[in-house]
Amino acid sequence: MNKIFYTNDKGFTLIELLVVSGILVAISGIIGGILYSTLRGSDVTRTKTVVSQNGNYAMTSMSEIIKRSKAILGVYPGPPPTTPEDPFVDCTGSPEGTHLSLLMPDNKEVLLTCDAQDPAHTIASSSAENTYNLTDESLVTNACSIKCFQSSPFSTPRIELKFELGKDDGSGNIQTNTGELFQTQINVRNYNNQ
Repeated sequence: MNKIFYTNDKGFTLIELLVVSGILVAISGIIGGILYSTLRGSDVTRTKTVVSQNGNYAMTSMSEIIKRSKAILGVYPGPPPTTPEDPFVDCTGSPEGTHLSLLMPDNKEVLLTCDAQDPAHTIASSSAENTYNLTDESLVTNACSIKCFQSSPFSTPRIELKFELGKDDGSGNIQTNTGELFQTQINVRNYNNQ
């Protein structure tokens, strides 16, 4: 007598299902890691682009203001005094600070600032009427300096601007991998040594 055994080959065993689901979890974990890295990298790239554009705009704006000025009223480590005891004479001593006071051709004073100690940590231009932030509010500056050089009281002064700009990490410091250093030197074109 012949016995016929029937086997049910229509389904999957529990072990086969566990192996396949384990492989799917591993593959999705790898793909998720790749996507996260890509998105994180694009965020850093976007931030660096914003930092570069803002830094170049601030540097260009300050350079144009300095070129057009007719006199340097002072370079100060903090806000300029309202009534200076020792009036600023010239840049022969190479003064350095974070505030630059200039006299424009229309005889109005303009103050350029990039004070990293200021709670706003911004780069700004101000006159009697208005103050303009030259950088985005989400960015901060560290290591800022404005230095003035002049070989003699009758020569044209040269201003050196240097600052680091980056994304605010929430505590007023530059977030890692977002900082960029900007530096230039400008000659005052309309200098009037009076």
